[in-house]
Amino acid sequence: MNEYSFKGGVKMSAEKKEQIRDAAVDVISENGFYNTRMQDIADEAGLAVGTIYNYFSNKDDVLEYIFKVEMERRMEIMKDL
Repeated sequence: MNEYSFKGGVKMSAEKKEQIRDAAVDVISENGFYNTRMQDIADEAGLAVGTIYNYFSNKDDVLEYIFKVEMERRMEIMKDL
């Protein structure tokens, strides 16, 4: 994704997606995945829950994105080694 992309006519930023990911990591690590609601992530990120749904379909989608980003980071570290 470049700096901005469009989904259903909604302008989406990579920065906002990372903001959501960071908030989700914090909330999930504190409450556990099953006890975390999308509203909890939105509150932590300082966003409306509807904004989160512009980026992710559901909580599973958020978790999948967290794993994807972490895997990419680890692969870069391995390449550097």
